[in-house]
Amino acid sequence: MVLANLLKNDGALTLNQARRWVPGPLPEPDRVLHVYGLEVPVFLAPELADADDGLAMHAAMVGEIRRILGVPAAAWQATNATRTDRTGLEPDAVWNSSRGRIAVEFDAGRYPRNRVTAKLKHYDLAYDGQVWGVLRPARIGYVQRLAHELGLRRPPAITVEP
Repeated sequence: MVLANLLKNDGALTLNQARRWVPGPLPEPDRVLHVYGLEVPVFLAPELADADDGLAMHAAMVGEIRRILGVPAAAWQATNATRTDRTGLEPDAVWNSSRGRIAVEFDAGRYPRNRVTAKLKHYDLAYDGQVWGVLRPARIGYVQRLAHELGLRRPPAITVEP
C-alpha cells in the first residue's frame, strides 16, 4: 500500500528509493532504466509505464526531493508528464508551502550554465522561493555560486540519490 501511494503521488521510484521509504518486502521492479551511465531498477505508475527512461528517472528524482523535504503530496504539483511550457523555464514541481509557491528543480548536472542561470532568474521573479535537487554535492556549490553571481539569494539545494 505504501508503494502504491508513493507511485500515485510521484509517478516513479527507483528500487533504492523504495528500500528507503517502503517498509517490508518489495515486488519486482517494473523495468530497468538506463540513465546517467547506470542501470536503475524502477517502479512506475501506470501513466509513466511507457515513458522514456529519462522522463521516468526524472519523475523518481523529483519525487525523492518531495520525500526528503517532507512535503505532503497535497502541497506538491509535479509536471512529470504534463509539461506545457515551451520556454523550458517551468520548474519540475511547485511546492505550495507556508512561505508561498516554491519552484522545485532537479538538475542531473547536464544543464549548461546559461540554462541554470535562466532558471535561477525566472524562479526568483516568478516564485516565492526555489529548491534545487542535484545528484552530486559539488553541483550544490555550482548552483549557489551562480545564484550569488546573479545577486540572488542562494537557493536551498540538496543531494538526491537514485
